[in-house]
Amino acid sequence: MKAVADAGTVAQNAATKVTGKEAVCGSALKGARESATKVLVILEKDKGLSHLTRTMTCSVRPDSLADDAKDVDASAAVRTLLGQLGSIRAGLAQRRDELAAAFSLEVSLTRVRSSRRTAEHAKSLLDSLKAALAIVERCRKEYVNDILRSVADEATQLYMQIHKNEPLGDFKLWLDDSRKSSLNLTGTFEGVLDAPPQAYYSESHLDTLGLCVFLALEKRADASAKVLVLDDILTSVDQPHLEGTMALLQAEAPNFGQMIVTTHYGRFFEDFKRRHARGANVQFIKLRRWSYLNGIQADSVLLPVEEVESAMVATPFDRQAVASKAGNLLESTAEYYARKLACPVPLKDSGYVLGDLLPALLAVGKNLKSGVRTAPTGPLPST
Repeated sequence: MKAVADAGTVAQNAATKVTGKEAVCGSALKGARESATKVLVILEKDKGLSHLTRTMTCSVRPDSLADDAKDVDASAAVRTLLGQLGSIRAGLAQRRDELAAAFSLEVSLTRVRSSRRTAEHAKSLLDSLKAALAIVERCRKEYVNDILRSVADEATQLYMQIHKNEPLGDFKLWLDDSRKSSLNLTGTFEGVLDAPPQAYYSESHLDTLGLCVFLALEKRADASAKVLVLDDILTSVDQPHLEGTMALLQAEAPNFGQMIVTTHYGRFFEDFKRRHARGANVQFIKLRRWSYLNGIQADSVLLPVEEVESAMVATPFDRQAVASKAGNLLESTAEYYARKLACPVPLKDSGYVLGDLLPALLAVGKNLKSGVRTAPTGPLPST
């Protein structure tokens, strides 16, 4: 009886173990069924994996998993699901690679489109800038050419005050559009238009032309506030044009705040001094020798009439000095009016004396008084 009882106990324990294993398998199958259901839902939403869905649904459907664990081979179902899971993972990996490639292409396309829009905007901006540059260049050239025309016209007027009745002038200042930093100067010479002065004009004519262009430029902008310094500008000016140059400087000096003229040309200094009467707004200074110790030494120079006055009040009184200075004053005055009136005088290599000038002045004065001759206006070239 004991042996029968022991056998019954063993059988009962075995039945209990089988029941536990069946419960475990049933739970595993239930979990597998739920996982399979979720995978099927995901696959049905993704069109790219629909063929996998058909394969899987043909092999396993949730409703094919019976609740009764005794009617289903749990191990076979799990192996089937595991095999299909590997296929699904491979399909998902391929789909992921395809999606990554598509995303990369989309990003590249977006960048290309953005770059194209940027390039189109830059090209439009470049075209606008080129058009603006053309307008600025045209306006700048027109502005500069207007200034150059004005300067050339003024220089021509000043030049003709020195070179009266000469076949010169009509100067032009202009820019060459085909070259950079190009400023051209042309003028008239013996009927030849647009002739380069450097090729035809003498050194004296070129120096006076440079002076006239310089004065025309400096007169443009606030000349009344400028201190104009002309340093030894008349070294090459010949005697016939010296008178006109002095007259030009005297006429243009009031246009500037101050005009300073330096020269080593003694004849110019003396002639210019004789042109000014007492009280004129001019000062003559002679520079003496200088040294590092004493610096620049200068003496004020008296006008001819001031020299006569100074000699007359000097102590002791020197009649010879007074007569000499008065004679110099009379000669310079007579020469000035003889040039003004174009009086006929003997041709001489040296300076004129009072005996040469007075007869000519008296003759012209007599003719003027009788109405026979009309005196020309303005300064005339020296004889």
